[in-house]
Amino acid sequence: MTPDKPQLELEKRGRRFDVQVGFARITVNSGSVAEAIAEARRQLSLEMPRFWDVIFRLDDARFVVAPLD
Repeated sequence: MTPDKPQLELEKRGRRFDVQVGFARITVNSGSVAEAIAEARRQLSLEMPRFWDVIFRLDDARFVVAPLD
C-alpha cells in the first residue's frame, strides 16, 4: 500500500518550525532551520508586502526558530 499524495507532500516538506522575528510569528514546514528562515521570509513578505525589503535584509540571527515536531 502506498501513502496518499498529501502524506507524501508532508514528508517532502520535512518538519514544522515556529519562526519568530520581532513581533511576527509564523509556522512553516521545511527540511532545515535555514530553509525555515527562507520560507518564513517568503511568507512574511507576502503578508506584509510593504516590508519585503526590510524582511529580506534582516540577518538570519534575528529569526528565532523552534522545531514543533
